[in-house]
Amino acid sequence: MALIEKLKPEWLDKNKVDKPVHRATYSIFTDKRKSYLKIRTFGSEERVKTDHASQIIQLGPEAIKQLKKILDEV
Repeated sequence: MALIEKLKPEWLDKNKVDKPVHRATYSIFTDKRKSYLKIRTFGSEERVKTDHASQIIQLGPEAIKQLKKILDEV
């Protein structure tokens, strides 16, 4: 699991759309009066254990603010 507290921009020379995940979920929770966003992905359709999370990412309050701003630019 990884807690992201701050996002930094990165410009890549090559971008491509990856294969979709089997399933993705999110939850919002509060800890010590701060809100966090947790995102879990559950692999591809070819994965043997599709019920186990492949990646778990948590966004802290500052990263959530940054993500909102980034999404407004899309």
